[in-house]
Amino acid sequence: MLKLAVPTNWQEDLLAKIDTSAVAELYGKMEPDCLGGAHASCLLAPAGGKALLRQVREAHSRGLRFNYLLNSPCTANMEWTRRGQKQIRRLLDFISLAGVDGVTVSVPYLLEMVKRSYPHLETAVSVGAAVDTPARAAYWEDMGAQQITLSCVDVNRDFGLLRAIRNRVGCRLQLIANLPCLPNCHLQRYHGTISSHASRRGDPGNFQIDYCSLTCRFMRLSEPEKFISAVWIRPEDTRFYGEAGIDRIKLVDRGMKTVELARIVGAYTAGRYEGNLLDLFPFNMDKYVVGGRKYAWRKFLYFFRPFQYDVLRLAKLSRVLSSGTIRLDNSKLDGFLEFFLNGNCRGYDCGRCGYCREVAGRALTIPVDLGGGTLELYRRILDELACGKMFFVKQPDKHEAGKG
Repeated sequence: MLKLAVPTNWQEDLLAKIDTSAVAELYGKMEPDCLGGAHASCLLAPAGGKALLRQVREAHSRGLRFNYLLNSPCTANMEWTRRGQKQIRRLLDFISLAGVDGVTVSVPYLLEMVKRSYPHLETAVSVGAAVDTPARAAYWEDMGAQQITLSCVDVNRDFGLLRAIRNRVGCRLQLIANLPCLPNCHLQRYHGTISSHASRRGDPGNFQIDYCSLTCRFMRLSEPEKFISAVWIRPEDTRFYGEAGIDRIKLVDRGMKTVELARIVGAYTAGRYEGNLLDLFPFNMDKYVVGGRKYAWRKFLYFFRPFQYDVLRLAKLSRVLSSGTIRLDNSKLDGFLEFFLNGNCRGYDCGRCGYCREVAGRALTIPVDLGGGTLELYRRILDELACGKMFFVKQPDKHEAGKG
């Protein structure tokens, strides 16, 4: 059985309610901190130094390690200023004193900083570094990385590539299993960058509208086979990744409620799940800690920016992001991975292949209320973001638009 890396949601009941028998480490970060991370802070429960000290202490009492995320793919060049250096080192000093066992980075310079000044911390490479070839993995290992989380959108279904990377490096290799991201996603780097600003304390860009998630959801509803071609790994199929040389499975999401994380960890520990496979994915906001009443005021303060954008237009998002329950029957996916194990997919021409479309036809159910009306709402919101209506930008008339 592959060991698991499990997120902390900073809730006091987490470790008491999840099955830790296959868990190797917890991971997380204070929200917010000076470096930021891969999630906008509005999606996560706030957590400061006391929460970190408590969670590290409790993890160690159960024989688990704790990995602190320094995984922002964009640091806004703060590391090249005296003030930024002091902030980063104060953060590293604190997490070191807190007993954190290791850190995960996306920026090569941060890895070098940690190796030089905090050699007792294990260093891991984030999925945000987009490691997707043997050569990229080797560069990081040569710098001293002891673990690499490979780019799930590029490698999760390519077993030849996974074996090639395994043959090139000796460090631990990790894959994220329960993300519904699309293969070779064109939004990946942009999404990570805007999220890093939206999670950094004091960053002038610490607010975001999640254009990337909206676009991704619109694409999946427009072409339902994308629910299948997404890069998730079923609990039943993790053993094949162990045979390909993967050492550890990482589970998401740090913002989810304890009951949701308990379900996810339980499924991947048991190596099976009966029911809707999408139950294990971070889709609707009602699965998130901040989706409850406790954080309603905090969300209101975050989103209520009447002079920045049209609040009423954006309010439509809450209906879109929590509407309908799409079902992916896991019992109808037995044998699904053989197509990929046999090397039949290279992701070059999904339109001609049709395999994921056929699987969607027998295993996927999309409710009627997520039909044309919801698609049209997505289309309208994305258009209002692109043309500027959401931000009170005056629209040119047809004559002006046709000039030039």
